[in-house]
Parts: sequence; structure tokens; C-alpha cells
Amino acid sequence: MTDYVTPKGIAVWPKLNTPDTKFNVDGEYTVKLRLGVEESQDLIAKLEGIRDKYKAEQAKADPKVARYNSADVYEEEVDDQGNLT
Repeated sequence: MTDYVTPKGIAVWPKLNTPDTKFNVDGEYTVKLRLGVEESQDLIAKLEGIRDKYKAEQAKADPKVARYNSADVYEEEVDDQGNLT
């Protein structure tokens, strides 16, 4: 596994000290990272490239994989008025 350094951002709902067991009884350590649009573009491109490469490799072994939708690597955040934040 390769390590990556993200741009500096704001941690949103981090689960770093105690794992979240809501959907996984073993627990998961997670964090969402809030980044500005400009700061996030390189990271999004890198993550989408990794995702797409992995999917292509898996599709070679099982062609059905190519039909599956790919997960998004980011979410746009909107405020109560529907404006991007």
C-alpha cells in the first residue's frame, strides 16, 4: 500500500480514537476531509485514477465487474440554502 499526503483540510465527524461500530461490528476508523474546490482537484484526480485502475484490473479477471457503478471519491457539500460550501 502506498501512503498519500492530502492537502490540509477540516476533519468532519472523525472516528479516530474509538471505532464506529454502527455498520461494522468490528469497528471502522474513518474521517471525512473537507477541502476547498481548488485544493481538492489533484487529490480527486489521483483517487479516481487509483479506483479506475483497480476496476480495470478486476474486470480482466471477471468481466461482470465492468458493469458495476464506481463509487464517488468525493461529495459536494451544500448548506441549508442549497449553496455549495
